[in-house]
Amino acid sequence: MKKSFILLFFLSFMLGNLWAQCPGCAVDTTCAVLLPAGGICPDVFPPATSGVAYDEDVTFYMPIQVTDPGSGLLVDLLNIEIIGVQGLPLNLQWECGNSPTNDCIFTPPSNPPASSFGCIKFCGTPIVAPDTFNVIVNFLADVFVPSIGATLNDQPQFYEAELVVLPGMGGNNSFTFTPTIGCEDLDVDFEASLDFAPNQPTEYAWDFGNGNTSTLKNPPTETFSAGTYPVNLVTTVYNYVLTEVCVSSVNEAWCGDVEEPVCNCGTPVVGACPDIYVTLYDANSNAVFSSAVIDGATNGCWNGLNVILDNPPYTLSVFDEDPVSQDDNLGTFALSISSTGSMNYSSADGTIGNYTIGQAVNSTFNDTDTIIVNPLPAVPLISFDGSSIISVDNPDA
Repeated sequence: MKKSFILLFFLSFMLGNLWAQCPGCAVDTTCAVLLPAGGICPDVFPPATSGVAYDEDVTFYMPIQVTDPGSGLLVDLLNIEIIGVQGLPLNLQWECGNSPTNDCIFTPPSNPPASSFGCIKFCGTPIVAPDTFNVIVNFLADVFVPSIGATLNDQPQFYEAELVVLPGMGGNNSFTFTPTIGCEDLDVDFEASLDFAPNQPTEYAWDFGNGNTSTLKNPPTETFSAGTYPVNLVTTVYNYVLTEVCVSSVNEAWCGDVEEPVCNCGTPVVGACPDIYVTLYDANSNAVFSSAVIDGATNGCWNGLNVILDNPPYTLSVFDEDPVSQDDNLGTFALSISSTGSMNYSSADGTIGNYTIGQAVNSTFNDTDTIIVNPLPAVPLISFDGSSIISVDNPDA
């Protein structure tokens, strides 16, 4: 069974996309909140504003030893690797600062002071409607447990945090149209400005104020008679999410090591069944999700998941956990993430399963603008001194 050492002191407010362009993070070693047990600074994250550039540094402090709150054991922190963040406002990014090897791996020093500082730079211009965003931070921890003399590597952990995005100064960021004013009958062309497909499905709900509606990004030309028309567009941006993973069967790569010397799962002789789990990797080979272990089984499901899939392509690996020898890889599969529903994966040697993709709303934009259509003016006929001169005033308005 996998053991989880929850390091509660670490990074409750981390946002953005790994390796974004946010250089120049400045460590603040004077924050009292960081000492002595570790923590982050600032401890209350400043809000962002929609449509306004955002730039913020977060300093974190790592003590060399921590007490695991779940087990009460004292553990030595060997290193922490930040591997990904989910649920971010659109267009907000982050980048690790002052990591010794520039790879988001932070290691406390072995000599006094028994602590280490790290830094995260956050930047970007969020282009979202005002909202509170639930951000999930994923990282791996390597720890040594002196009481049992064991090193536990790549222990998957996550945190959930909130970031408030405040409303901007207004304006219409959702759509454009031309012309904006004229005389009846007025033909107007519309175009939605926001489109995050294919990685983030985007839907449109137009109401033109004249009784007509559309769900297209570029709806057909609309014709308006005289009047004033409030035109409304609701743009909904979704994330694909992984909601369930199932393993139906596995190949025999799990046996032949010290934990399972022979392939005799289910028979009452020396040996054992595999202990299966799955790990999901994004386009940067970051492990963004690792399931719990199902002990002594060749099949099982993990459901009720909500893993946001915003950095494709993704691969799914099926493993057998081995406490002593290296975990056995029972197959790695490329996932299709272009629609919702249940999809299958399989290999010729016997590892078979399925996964389910759903959708979750990322952001909703609701904008209204106005079209003014004037009545067609009368055409005056004017003659001067009996001449045949005819003058027409603004026939096209």
